[in-house]
Amino acid sequence: MTVLSATALSANSAAAAPAVLDAFLIGFEDGCREGHDFGLWADTVMTNDKAGRWTVTAGGEVPPELAGAFGRPGLTVQREKASDLARLVVPVADGTYKGLRVVALELRRSTGYFLADDTVVFAEPEATVREKLAPVLRRARKLIGKGPATIDLKTENGRVRLRCLDKDDAAGRP
Repeated sequence: MTVLSATALSANSAAAAPAVLDAFLIGFEDGCREGHDFGLWADTVMTNDKAGRWTVTAGGEVPPELAGAFGRPGLTVQREKASDLARLVVPVADGTYKGLRVVALELRRSTGYFLADDTVVFAEPEATVREKLAPVLRRARKLIGKGPATIDLKTENGRVRLRCLDKDDAAGRP
């Protein structure tokens, strides 16, 4: 992968308690569509200049209630070899989703067509994640039906990942 750009994501390290990502990531259980807050944040933290160059914007407009969750600045957008996809890994220092510890959010975007590929990376064992997220997976799969989105839960490189992939053509959804 080639590094395209690096900029710090502002974070308030003085969070009183672990930030809860449930409302921020509501789209995961809502048919795998980007929730409003998450979508706005993703659009501000990772932007495409339409010439295929992805960059991380300064600050990233992290919602104030989540600012303490995002840690270790110095994010990079990486181009995936032989594709028009770019990937951003956002470290999460102190956050939970559905009561499970989260270590990162991963965003992948395409320049050629609409694609939102968002992943929550957990610090918990797979059995625990599967048990706690069973209702989320059932609801999402029911809402997705035969649509263009998919949701899956798998272990990769020793970490459990909940992934929502929502793809469509360049025109997007009506």
